[in-house]
Amino acid sequence: EEAIHIAPADPEPRLALASLEADAPGGADKAREIYRQAAAMAPSDPAPHFGLGLLESRGGNAAAAEEEYEMTLRIQPDYRRARYNLALLLLDRGAASEAARHFETLLQQTPDAKATFGLGRARRAMNDLPGAESAYRQALKQDPSYGAAWINLSLLLEDLKRPAEALEASGRAITTSPDSEKAWFLRGRLLAGAGRKEEALAAFLQTARLKPGDTRAIFRAAILQADLRRDEEAIKLYRELLAVDPRNAVAGFNLGLALHRVGRDTEARGAYEESLRADPEA
Repeated sequence: EEAIHIAPADPEPRLALASLEADAPGGADKAREIYRQAAAMAPSDPAPHFGLGLLESRGGNAAAAEEEYEMTLRIQPDYRRARYNLALLLLDRGAASEAARHFETLLQQTPDAKATFGLGRARRAMNDLPGAESAYRQALKQDPSYGAAWINLSLLLEDLKRPAEALEASGRAITTSPDSEKAWFLRGRLLAGAGRKEEALAAFLQTARLKPGDTRAIFRAAILQADLRRDEEAIKLYRELLAVDPRNAVAGFNLGLALHRVGRDTEARGAYEESLRADPEA
């Protein structure tokens, strides 16, 4: 059988090897070297620079990743993944207007929900609230099951003082992302704000089930249990919270209040003392 020979200037084998090294523990430096060799061999090939962008981004070197994605786009302006990743990096470092331009370019090339959602995030960061709402709603037309878009739309509507719409959007977020603790926590906050305490309590408890040790959800659930005069349940939740965050002085004080209400004054005294040790200025 005739052997297959790879041309010395062919970057593909090096790209494959670099990708394997990038995924291996401690392989980043070797992967970086191989990607650079491939880039030198084929300066008109965008793939080595894209690979370097992924590598640097994964390693937390956002500035280097941006440079590599920009080089990728100089070689091939329609390299979609490079432009999308670059836009996300720009958004993360606060360059929202630059990110928005890249998302708009992506949408001019091929409309899709991810890029539209990214544009919504960029507009929100630019304080263009109507523009952000328009982009989030357009993303949801493109993909009605886009849970993150429902969450961000709900948060935006809350900021716009449209609580009924925000609550409705949070319900859609739950429907599309039933395992998202962020969606359940948001839903709980909005339900509590609407005075629907039982439903809010259920949402916060579900948040804590999905993300054990979530002190924000446990704290809010405990407050609601106390408001509903279920002090024994509130006590359990405050103790659960303090097992995770023993220096939470407010939780310790609230635990003392709940213990006092059920007549367990010795334990209440201990809870107050622990609260004061955690925050002597309280």
